[in-house]
Amino acid sequence: MTNASRMKYSELIALWPCHGFEDFPQDLTGEAAHGFLATWTALWHPALLASAGKIPVWRQAGAALQVESEQLILVPSVSQPLLPDAFIAEARQQGAHVVTGTSERDQVLDQALQPLRPIVGVDQDLADDFLALGFCYLQVHRLLQQMHYSTTLDATYFSKEVLGGARACMQGEVEQSREHLSRCFDALAQERDHYYAVEAYVIDLVLVAKNTVGDKLRQELAHESPCSLLISADVVAEMARSESESLAQLLLRLQSGSVSLVGGELLEQDLVLMAPEEILNGLLAGAKVYEEYVAQKPAVFGRRRYGLTPVLPQILDKLGFVGALHATLDDGQYPVGPQAKSRWEGVDGSSVDALCRVPLDASLPETFLNYARSLGDSMDRDHVATVCLAHWPGLSSVWFDDLRRVARYGPVLGKIVALEEYLGHAEHAVYGERVELDGYRSPYLCQQVAAGDPRPISKWVQHHQTVAVQFAADTFRSLHHMLETGDEKSESTKSSCPLAGGLEDLPQRGNTVNDSEGKTSQADAQAANNLAAEKLSALLPRDNSPTRPAYLFWNPYSFSRRVCIELNEGDPLPDRVEPVYCVAKENHRQQIVVDIPPVGYAWLPASDKNDFTARPSRPLAEDNILRNEYMEVRINTSNGGVQSIHDYRSRGNRLSQQLALRRTIQDVRRSQSGSKSMYSVMVADSLAVTCSSAALGELTCKGRLIEPDGRLLAEFQQTTQLWRGSRILKINIQLIPHASLSADPWQSYYACRFAWSDPAALIWHDHAYTRQLSMAKRLEAPHYVELDMVDRTTALLTGGVPYHQRSGDQMLDSLLIVQGESEREFQFGIAIDAPNPMHAALDLVAPVHLVHEMAGVPRPNATGWLLHVDNKSLLITHQETLVENEKVVGIRARVLESSGQTASGRLACFRDAQSAQKVDFLGKTIVSCQVESGAVQLEMAACEWAQIEVRW
Repeated sequence: MTNASRMKYSELIALWPCHGFEDFPQDLTGEAAHGFLATWTALWHPALLASAGKIPVWRQAGAALQVESEQLILVPSVSQPLLPDAFIAEARQQGAHVVTGTSERDQVLDQALQPLRPIVGVDQDLADDFLALGFCYLQVHRLLQQMHYSTTLDATYFSKEVLGGARACMQGEVEQSREHLSRCFDALAQERDHYYAVEAYVIDLVLVAKNTVGDKLRQELAHESPCSLLISADVVAEMARSESESLAQLLLRLQSGSVSLVGGELLEQDLVLMAPEEILNGLLAGAKVYEEYVAQKPAVFGRRRYGLTPVLPQILDKLGFVGALHATLDDGQYPVGPQAKSRWEGVDGSSVDALCRVPLDASLPETFLNYARSLGDSMDRDHVATVCLAHWPGLSSVWFDDLRRVARYGPVLGKIVALEEYLGHAEHAVYGERVELDGYRSPYLCQQVAAGDPRPISKWVQHHQTVAVQFAADTFRSLHHMLETGDEKSESTKSSCPLAGGLEDLPQRGNTVNDSEGKTSQADAQAANNLAAEKLSALLPRDNSPTRPAYLFWNPYSFSRRVCIELNEGDPLPDRVEPVYCVAKENHRQQIVVDIPPVGYAWLPASDKNDFTARPSRPLAEDNILRNEYMEVRINTSNGGVQSIHDYRSRGNRLSQQLALRRTIQDVRRSQSGSKSMYSVMVADSLAVTCSSAALGELTCKGRLIEPDGRLLAEFQQTTQLWRGSRILKINIQLIPHASLSADPWQSYYACRFAWSDPAALIWHDHAYTRQLSMAKRLEAPHYVELDMVDRTTALLTGGVPYHQRSGDQMLDSLLIVQGESEREFQFGIAIDAPNPMHAALDLVAPVHLVHEMAGVPRPNATGWLLHVDNKSLLITHQETLVENEKVVGIRARVLESSGQTASGRLACFRDAQSAQKVDFLGKTIVSCQVESGAVQLEMAACEWAQIEVRW
């Protein structure tokens, strides 16, 4: 007996909790959504279709239904409460076969097929394709309703092909059955083309972590459907170490072109708060790992953790990425954009194609219950209709498998493509939008506090200090190579150079954010850098004058530094001649102020004099006042904060400062003091002049933070310093908290509060060393926040403290201590009319590289620069020697426009340039640069970051 002779069903019915697609239950989630899809698609099994000789229909649960013998009625759980109490029992009594009580499709099918058993000869893969046809039929009709069109499907023809395919399947004619199925899918595709005739795309984004590179990933890679693996380089390396079988399977899929890699970085670090060189180095390090293990690097940038920033487009473009995933699967805020596929424009105007839609969770049944709505929304508003589905390996929904099966027959519900093909070869993005930095906000602080991080704020202070040390290491390495191979260096200098073998002592770039060694590793790195500076000093050519005790200062930055430093008691002091700006000695403290050229040195011989006690006519510190050539600062005797800062060319107070504890609303309500203020009261117990020399004025205040009723909240010591010749007022803070803080770090914290008088002042802050305007309440600025008051600027130098919150139009809180924070000492600076606040900010966190030596005067001058750019808005972020055929032929420098405006400048080296070119980060030439009088002429767009290769 054949399968066809055992037909028993007369009609296939699914009871829906709605009348039709107009009131479709799109709010179903979880098991309810899963059960709804399971009951409908189960009816499309070829055995049921062949048995009934009709395609399935739906009826409204609770409405009048004519129950007949041999009907198959499937009742999803969401519809069961809508049925009359006796409906199921009466239907069964009348000969209908009713299936209810389960949401799993396999179980539904098992019960529905029971009266037809035994069923033999049915190809399971082909049967699953019929179930996918039922899923497709539902989605196409939902799309019709979503797009407000009426059906044009030839129902007779469609039913004929469905039933013909079902009968062929039951008779074991697999190929003939597939032909019928193909015509069914073609009919549905024509139905969709009636209202949307262009291609729609589906992105399958597979999230890969170190604990998912085993069996589950291999199962995922076994699918033939195109997919994109969101995988960082460290996970690829882990796969190579522990799951070689998975790596081999991945390589096969990569070679076939059906899988693309999405990623780029070695590690997914807290990228938003990092320096541009760190971002680039992370991508370059990641590229090496990808190429080592899978012989290719990702063409599309993406990351699972938050890490979107508008400085990325130009970096990605210059690294050869074809596009980016402008979305993350993490907390945080970022602009979604009006188009799914857009041109993501960065701060400098560079742009890359990007997928700008938040991926849908492919493990949830409601994603597929409402798939048509998601696709229809994209068809309505996007130039390139796109649905992105994300899931972990092996954790996608069964309905995603149905979607993949549909795609094998045709792009009815969208063509499944890898992200590289979508961004690189599919329809070009025609819409681009520059999104301001305020559209982005990271979740890092909240996440780290919730995770119990002991240094959620101070680790960034240490990090940026370490970055400064690493920058100096790179610069010293480059200068060493240049000086060692310079033609002008004498043979005697070469032979006496003690630097050989010393470069391994220099700190290497790495992950400093999560450095468990903390300040110890930073101190070790600084010690190594000091040693490198000593060895570098030995390479300088010297004249024939007798050796003498001297100080040799090195400046690794491309801007001049006015270094203010205290020497150890008993150390000899230099004479007051250029480049020394000031020398002072008072009691047991000795200070000097020295001007150091950019990427250069200043050599100061020790003086034979002993009298350096002379003071200026007006002391730098007296009572509660500090003053120098640029400002006068008054400390409030009642609270110990900065009461006012005045310059000598304009009226009015520039800035005031205090320390405070901010309380939550709940804390205020629980307080017994009766005060409605969210902030504590700062009280000074003592204020003293602790230094008033010719070089330094210093006031130290000790006091308390209290409740209005006098309850102690914290103890503090604040030391305010003003050096002669400096535009920066330094504030050193020590806090001993006594009050506990709540878990919300943005509502409960100890802060350094700043206030200014002009409510119209524009707020600028740093982001990856560039100057960005902000109107946001919360700022992420690890280096500075600048107040622009039209005719004057005041920069708050944050010393690595990254998190700030505005309080109204005229106040800013810089967060110092939140829940879990263990650091108690912080440093800030206030810069008055700084030509470039980024220079001042870097100067605050950078160490002083000082060499004590017994040597002759450097030749040809006691001071000199080795590399220089003459525009203050241009900043050299990296330099290295350019080596060809094992010979140094020039330098490679990366130059950043940091002020947010177009700029021209001349890049000069101690050796004349013969040619220069602007290249991308892979070394490909972008444009040749003009060379005049041995210097390179640079033309830079606002916030542009360019790599320049200079040949001597």
